[in-house]
Amino acid sequence: GNVVYFNDKLAHIFGYTAEEFRKLKIEDYIHSESLKIIRTYHQQRIKGEEMPKLYEIKGIHKQGYIVNLEVNTLVIKKDGRIAGTRNYIIDITERKKIEEKLSIESMTDELTGLFNRRGFHSLATHQVNLSKKTGKGFYIFYCDLNNMKQLNDRFGHNTGDIMLKQVANLLKNSFRKSDIISRVGGDEFVVLASEAQPESIDVMLNRLRTNIEKFNETKQYPHISLSIGYAYFNPNDSKTLDDIINIADKMMYEEKLKFKQKN
Repeated sequence: GNVVYFNDKLAHIFGYTAEEFRKLKIEDYIHSESLKIIRTYHQQRIKGEEMPKLYEIKGIHKQGYIVNLEVNTLVIKKDGRIAGTRNYIIDITERKKIEEKLSIESMTDELTGLFNRRGFHSLATHQVNLSKKTGKGFYIFYCDLNNMKQLNDRFGHNTGDIMLKQVANLLKNSFRKSDIISRVGGDEFVVLASEAQPESIDVMLNRLRTNIEKFNETKQYPHISLSIGYAYFNPNDSKTLDDIINIADKMMYEEKLKFKQKN
């Protein structure tokens, strides 16, 4: 487990001079969890087992922040036995940041900043699994902005985009930060209210409707009208997440038909 040689570049990755680095123990610049991985791999190699040659670990910079590293390990043998390893180490911190950014972008709606359909289903699936473990259900709300076509035709697509952003803000102000709020279509939004129970449905609906009324009272923009459907996910019955979304979607569609008949 001793480091018997390193070049200056390795020391610089961790923010040290070569002289400073030479005085350190491996525990000083490799994260404890990554150190377990390194030692486990080394022990397994000595036993003759095949271990990954290319893997990622986390280092600790001199200033205390995490450095993401990619390690390529080559085994050194002497007289047929493993004498050590030669490790080529690359700082991939910036690459990981880019990968994380791309991952976030792939799950985010560009216009509103909410989760998109992919992001919603990814997080909602996790919530379903959690719900089945805890036994606590949740509500799905399916919302549609009424008169979207008329808004675009009368005021232009820029105003239409502004209204979609305003709906996103209304939903964020009406639900908790822990809830999953998404835009899943042109003018369609889905909210997963985590651990919300049936007795709280009126409170949630009233809060949303009150916030819409307050927005419309400002008269700064065209009025917002939402058709809203909702359904409860019970972890103890056989309905799937898609079943619940479809129930909420159907209720929303019925509300939308009523709105069109009145207007």
